[in-house]
Amino acid sequence: MTGEDTRLRRRRRRRRRRRRRRDEERKKRREGEEEEEEEEEEEKEEEEEEEEEEEEERKKRREGEEEEEEEEEEKRRGEEEEERRRRGGGGGGGGGGEGGRGGGGGGEEEEERKKRREGEEEEEEEEEEKRRGEEEEERRRRGGGGGGGRGGGGGGEEEEEEEEERKKRREREEEEGN
Repeated sequence: MTGEDTRLRRRRRRRRRRRRRRDEERKKRREGEEEEEEEEEEEKEEEEEEEEEEEEERKKRREGEEEEEEEEEEKRRGEEEEERRRRGGGGGGGGGGEGGRGGGGGGEEEEERKKRREGEEEEEEEEEEKRRGEEEEERRRRGGGGGGGRGGGGGGEEEEEEEEERKKRREREEEEGN
């Protein structure tokens, strides 16, 4: 009877030890899985931050390109203005592309028209800059990844394509994440 009791006690002790070992292993596995999940979450956050930084860089590049285009446009206008002044407003070709109006001796009228045109162009440029500023503010309010869709000059299509690629990439990442 006592021999059987000791055998039972030993068996129970072994079972308890095995159970404890299994529990410990499960616990370690769980902790390992949690660590993995945390690492994956951190990687995802880092990728999102990198994407936001890339978006910021692209935005800055676009703004720089737009500024360059504006500067080139202003330079071109200045050269055209200089060319018109050299020709002497109104003589010969009708005042630099005015379709023959104000022929010989119409220099004063041409000067007034020129000044009005320049004033209108400056107003348009100011409105354009104001609009861009408002759009930029709107994009900032929406946060990274929003916005897009607007292109200065002929760059709109490229920007839309980039936005489309970003959307597709995000969708793929979300699908892979699930």
